[in-house]
Amino acid sequence: MPKKILLAEDSVTMQKVVQMTFSAEDYSVTAVSTVDEALARAKEVQPDIVIADLSMSGKNGYDLCQALKNGGNVPVLLLHGSAAPIDAGKAQSVGADGDLAKPFETQALIDKVSELTSAARPAAAARAPARAAAPPIESDIVIDTDALNKKPAAAKPAAPAAPK
Repeated sequence: MPKKILLAEDSVTMQKVVQMTFSAEDYSVTAVSTVDEALARAKEVQPDIVIADLSMSGKNGYDLCQALKNGGNVPVLLLHGSAAPIDAGKAQSVGADGDLAKPFETQALIDKVSELTSAARPAAAARAPARAAAPPIESDIVIDTDALNKKPAAAKPAAPAAPK
């Protein structure tokens, strides 16, 4: 199942750029134009990460981040440009998990989102109900994970049986 990105960005062009950036990745992008829309959609979508622009008119990415962090622990990545540079102190005070300057390399955005969504998994696991821990198993077994990730070769059709 793809991870869910909620993008709060008032530029339709930037919305399209982010959607195209993740079109070949295992992510689905829901784009909205305002903080209020983002807060409403966050309840529906239950995103794995929120990307919020700092230069939205009215409420901005800081406001969205603060509201989301007050109600949960979804990672928030702040996007900012040279016209509205990030205020590191304010970003920290609202609980932002990272930031990225526009314009950005698409791979840098993918890498940052991947990093933040991977880091969020242990936090989600910590909220899961606790189970009794099994005692550690000591073993000299080595698992070849490269072999596990390879797809098996297609089976060859069986040769017809020889007549009797």
